[in-house]
Amino acid sequence: MSGLHGTALGIALDEESPLRGVMLVGPPGCGKSKLAAELIAHCPYQRTGLIADDLVKFDGGGWAEPPATGPLLHLRGMGIAEVREAPPMGIDFLVKLGPTEYDESEPALDNAREVPADPEHITAAGLRLALRSLASGQSLWCGFEPGPDG
Repeated sequence: MSGLHGTALGIALDEESPLRGVMLVGPPGCGKSKLAAELIAHCPYQRTGLIADDLVKFDGGGWAEPPATGPLLHLRGMGIAEVREAPPMGIDFLVKLGPTEYDESEPALDNAREVPADPEHITAAGLRLALRSLASGQSLWCGFEPGPDG
């Protein structure tokens, strides 16, 4: 079983579709757990849940596994909170909250789509909308900022 530093969630992008696996990675203190707490607490479908926080372990099939201790989220300056749990699942999106070091050869992330995010400006609602667009195959570029070609 392998593992990575970060926070893994099962995110509901609509009322009925299966949860999508999201891994939040970034340097310590960048807001991974805070963003996870906001995504869980403010899920309009009451389905988003935590798979694992801090150390995310993957089984041999590449699925993120919940720890035996249950869905516990460490909130900086506040302590440990028990939150809604998501089942084991593969990671569909890798959200990078700033410069981070992780093992890019981790097989569990082979099919994950990278999503860069500014930890100072990202919100749970904004990330949910971005992931919905990406999951549907749409581009996030809206024409108001420089696109992929500058």
